[in-house]
Amino acid sequence: MKKNEQRMIKIFLSSVVTILLFTNGMAVLADDSSTDMTGMSDVTQKAPAEGMEQSNRQTAEPAIRSAETVDSTINSFQETDLKVQEKEDAAAAVQTEPASTDSNEQGQSVSANTNTQPQAKKLSNNSHQEPMQMVSAANKEGAVLETAQNQKNGNMINLTTDKAVYQAGEAVHLNLTLNNTTSLAQNITATAEVYSLENKLKTLQYTKYLLPNESYTTQKGEFVIPANSLANNRGYLLKVNISDSQNNILEQGNRAIAVEDDWRTFPRYAAIGGSQKDNNSVLTKNLPDYYRELEQMKNMNINSYFFYDVYKSATNPFPNVPKFDQSWNWWSHSQVETDAVKALVNRVHQTGAVAMLYNMILAQNANETAVLPDTEYIYNYETGGYGQNGQVMTYSIDDKPLQYYYNPLSKSWQNYISNAMAQAMKNGGFDGWQGDTIGDNRVLSHNQKDSRDIAHSFMLSDVYAEFLNKMKEKLPQYYLTLNDVNGENISKLANSKQDVIYNELWPFGTSALGNRPQESYGDLKARVDQVRQATGKSLIVGAYMEEPKFDDNRVPLNGAARDVLASATYQTDAVLLTTAAIAAAGGYHMSLAALANPNDGGGVGVLETAYYPTQSLKVSKELNRKNYHYQQFITAYENLLRDKVENDSAEPQTFTANGRQLSQDALGINGDQVWTYAKKGNDFRTIQLLNLMGITSDWKNEDGYENNKTPDEQTNLLVTYPLTGVSMAEADRIAKQVYLTSPDDWLQSSMISLATQVKTNENGDPVLYIQVPRLTLWNMIYINETIKPETPKVPEQPQHPARTLEPAIPQTPEAVSPLPVANKQAVDENKNEIVSALTGEENDLQLPTLSKRSLSISQAELPQTGDNNETRSNLLKVIGAGALLIGAAGLLSLIKGRKND
Repeated sequence: MKKNEQRMIKIFLSSVVTILLFTNGMAVLADDSSTDMTGMSDVTQKAPAEGMEQSNRQTAEPAIRSAETVDSTINSFQETDLKVQEKEDAAAAVQTEPASTDSNEQGQSVSANTNTQPQAKKLSNNSHQEPMQMVSAANKEGAVLETAQNQKNGNMINLTTDKAVYQAGEAVHLNLTLNNTTSLAQNITATAEVYSLENKLKTLQYTKYLLPNESYTTQKGEFVIPANSLANNRGYLLKVNISDSQNNILEQGNRAIAVEDDWRTFPRYAAIGGSQKDNNSVLTKNLPDYYRELEQMKNMNINSYFFYDVYKSATNPFPNVPKFDQSWNWWSHSQVETDAVKALVNRVHQTGAVAMLYNMILAQNANETAVLPDTEYIYNYETGGYGQNGQVMTYSIDDKPLQYYYNPLSKSWQNYISNAMAQAMKNGGFDGWQGDTIGDNRVLSHNQKDSRDIAHSFMLSDVYAEFLNKMKEKLPQYYLTLNDVNGENISKLANSKQDVIYNELWPFGTSALGNRPQESYGDLKARVDQVRQATGKSLIVGAYMEEPKFDDNRVPLNGAARDVLASATYQTDAVLLTTAAIAAAGGYHMSLAALANPNDGGGVGVLETAYYPTQSLKVSKELNRKNYHYQQFITAYENLLRDKVENDSAEPQTFTANGRQLSQDALGINGDQVWTYAKKGNDFRTIQLLNLMGITSDWKNEDGYENNKTPDEQTNLLVTYPLTGVSMAEADRIAKQVYLTSPDDWLQSSMISLATQVKTNENGDPVLYIQVPRLTLWNMIYINETIKPETPKVPEQPQHPARTLEPAIPQTPEAVSPLPVANKQAVDENKNEIVSALTGEENDLQLPTLSKRSLSISQAELPQTGDNNETRSNLLKVIGAGALLIGAAGLLSLIKGRKND
């Protein structure tokens, strides 16, 4: 063979080999490319060799560290921003991403179980997250079942923070325990995702090498959301999971974060009171119990506390002495150790919260020497519950005087009580005064006390605002609020200088809806609405649950009292529904209390009556756990619930999948319905769904377990929402930005995107049809109206490719007559007209055929999945094999030609 021919053959063979190696390399790259296609930047962790012995751990760890692909040690805090954020301009808004509908990211219980070793659940680094992809009810049902199984297995994370609330610019220190529940020594990683509504802002990671069954609790400074990462007056949701080196999720949980320079914007108010263990006293020996409760309440994001009945007397509230007796309290002879109170105030301040000292605004205890002459008292205009006409207004218990009352217009009293409260708050380290009243009464000044002329009289509520404004002038450095019992005087108090608005509400009060008692969930909403409209503030509601009642011989007078005798607990759903009714309306239910009470069962107390130390019903672990999750929800979504949010004129309706209407009464005064109403804020709308199916609408539930308050859970609901005045193009855009969240166990504050359609009614107006997979107690649908920038995204590739199914479309409702409503007192008379307007036919819920604009994403519109990667990989392999065959054929031809020569 000639040298030039040999050289040509060598070159040809080298080319063939190069082509073969290149094409096969590309095939391998295509197979593995999905691991680099995630929507967020992941911190890659290399697991140690399986079966590593403990004796080799010290020598193995340096090698593991060197193998890390992040610029940190194995024990260091690791922070990673989203890839999508890295692609954006630094001044641009954070890229909007819908919350994942994977059950891995749905809510979990707060309680951690380190003694169990649940079956690990695979976390895919390349799970498919198509932006705004609608999720079918069937998929969500699977997620619900998986979440329920997770709770049964006990794989929930115990995540805490160093504060209940943060100032703008503060770093957030996270604390959690990493448990290696596997049989292998390996890296265990905590991943925390920070969400603002549907937007994922940041991803944080912390990794620790642990032996089997070993645990490690992070220390302050190791796992931190950096300072200046979060905006002021915003609620955030932190979604955390703990996984092993193979990305199997071991534990998971959700936690809200609040950044608020001013607690008055979103008050989350709780009480601290005496312990029944020691005759309603506040003693140093009970501080461990109080601290335990305050730690839980810190993690419930409580930002303000009401120190109830820790005063010596109404005119000498908190003297600078080691201990005092409450001599006016003849039923329990309580004692207060001032060092214990100061320690609790200090602990509250450490959490970032404020401490308010409770005291009456006009009272003098009957057993105390008068501090002012008789000329400064107020006198009854009429004979009644406060004594005879012409006598000093007096409050009595069992015909025994407890308090006398001074005239709020008296300059002498204004000077006296402002000085007394200033000294008391200074002595105890308090931040403000929680003022109380005994209610309203028609009264006379001393110089008119014998007059029967009504023109000489006045209502106490007529002068409360003037008194409060004088107190703020005299106590400018302290917060101030007043309990307007039943909230009936907001029109008189609207212009007062109160820092927050607090109402103690009772069923016997007159509803803001009109001439009816405020006994239903809807009456609570009406009062919250009224206060917001008058003041722009979020109402704090003292609504006490169940309130057991006994006669003098301890004979029960209601079902709640019979529950006490049976050593029963609060009815969990009764408490939660009242909290939900108030929060959904934009208020806050003050129900939680630190009482050092054995009935709390290691949890946090729940207020049952106006005298806070009395708690005779038990708090179950279930109620304590769910109270925790409701507080996370109220905090994480505070901007949707009460950030300048108003009632919406739109009238949404809720139906079953077969067309039966479940929403009957937008006012919420009737039970046996899905109470449905809409609210709107700045560039968003919400639809509140409260499940009252099969239960009554009374909020207090004095009947206890004799009145079941657990509603019938609903699935596969259809909610219609009219978009009157909105173009079809705008309706189509809005329909892609519809989400749902819930504090209940199936979501625990996670947010999911919903399947929607846009239809038109007979007037040509668009109507949004929204598919809701499940309703336990409370759901909130969130409709984002902002225009989001279209940012191209690299498709994410699933590890286990599967055909993407078309999302389920809400079933066309059938023509079914609405359910009759019991006790139909104020049902919307135009309900049938509204349904007709939506459908174009009288009582016919068939979807209109004029325009069926489905927003479901077709198979062709979805990004390429792993199936196409596999096809591309196979094609490259075929090309490589073909090149090899061509090369071989060429070589044989050369050899044959040489022989012929």
